[in-house]
Amino acid sequence: MLPPDDQVHAFADRLNAAGTVTLFCGAGVRGAHREVMRLAARLNSPVGHSLGGKEWIQHDNPFDVGLSGPLGYGACYQASHEADLLVLLGTDFPHDAFLPQARTIQVNRDPARLGRRSRLELAVHGDMAATLRAVLPMVVQKTDRSFLDRMLDRHANALERSVGPYPGDIERCLCRPSPRRLPAGLTGLPPATPCSLWIPACVPSGPPARKDLGQVPPA
Repeated sequence: MLPPDDQVHAFADRLNAAGTVTLFCGAGVRGAHREVMRLAARLNSPVGHSLGGKEWIQHDNPFDVGLSGPLGYGACYQASHEADLLVLLGTDFPHDAFLPQARTIQVNRDPARLGRRSRLELAVHGDMAATLRAVLPMVVQKTDRSFLDRMLDRHANALERSVGPYPGDIERCLCRPSPRRLPAGLTGLPPATPCSLWIPACVPSGPPARKDLGQVPPA
């Protein structure tokens, strides 16, 4: 199902006019990974995703800036708000407080979802892969990567802050058997003994502190 020609041309015109573009993908990009990657490369665009879109777009994605929403991480929130134009691809993202509510285009095959949760400059009604294939020949290659590179750096830094300390936390939280607390008559347990069978012998140091995942909560 292709959008009407006027929607395809209007979509291309806005993509070309915007200095920076962020693509935000939901479950509706299933089967359109190749087309989304081609569009992101043409626009030098960061690509974020909802939880529903994660499995369809995050893999093999050099433009990935993470997840937005209450469980969000990385630079997706910032990329969505700092871009000149946000394009919602195949998502009816329910957490509208995490969207800029401005400078937004939405592409969806279900017309009832267009504009339901975000104010739109343009609504495009069509199947995802077919719509992107129709608009790609009209999109001019952008040469400035500074916005994309800045978002990718911010995403990497956010992940390093959150993931880097975990090996130390795991080491501190490993169960350390104390011979004084083993069951009577035992001086040790086989290495393969499940932890659940000797929890009384564990000396935990407490759970790790919650880490900053880089997600900025809505105002």
